[in-house]
Amino acid sequence: MVASRLWSAYCGALVRKPLQTRMIASGTLFGVGDIVAQQGFEHRGLEHDLLRTGRTVFYGTFIFAPLVNTWLGVVEKVKLRSKVGTVVARTSLDIFCWGSFITTVYWTATGFLAGKSAQQVKDRLELVFPQAIFTSWTVFGPAQLVNFSVVPPLHRMLFTQVVGLGWNIFLSIANNRTSQTEAMRMRAKSLAVDQIGI
Repeated sequence: MVASRLWSAYCGALVRKPLQTRMIASGTLFGVGDIVAQQGFEHRGLEHDLLRTGRTVFYGTFIFAPLVNTWLGVVEKVKLRSKVGTVVARTSLDIFCWGSFITTVYWTATGFLAGKSAQQVKDRLELVFPQAIFTSWTVFGPAQLVNFSVVPPLHRMLFTQVVGLGWNIFLSIANNRTSQTEAMRMRAKSLAVDQIGI
């Protein structure tokens, strides 16, 4: 009963205010992904990084949702003669063009939101991009085939984000590990400089 009412309210809001509804849903799912990453995988407990969760929610709400909302409108216009051809074309565009673009946006935006310099953001992107994009293809390739085949256009972003909840957890963990790796490199450099100074 409650789930049915919530779903009806969500669908109604999606029709009335699609972008705002998607922004709220996106920010919520990105936030949940980071909380699960910190509590379920990193076991942070009371040392939960609220700023990190806040940055993740900000990214999901104000950067990711408007971009994906626009992208889905663009890719929806791709129509070939056959349904199978249309699904394959949309999926290919989504995982190769959109996937590369949004992966770059994620690491760039979260880097700058965390106060990193342009060089640090560039270094981090070079470090994580190959694994992140390959993992993205393996997750979203099959998911988008299903999405573009059977999910109604109005609910495609939600489907992607529900599948993406696991992806958000992966990104959050990877982002944190990359930050720790960078911090260790900086400490090592600083130690080397100190030793040379001695």
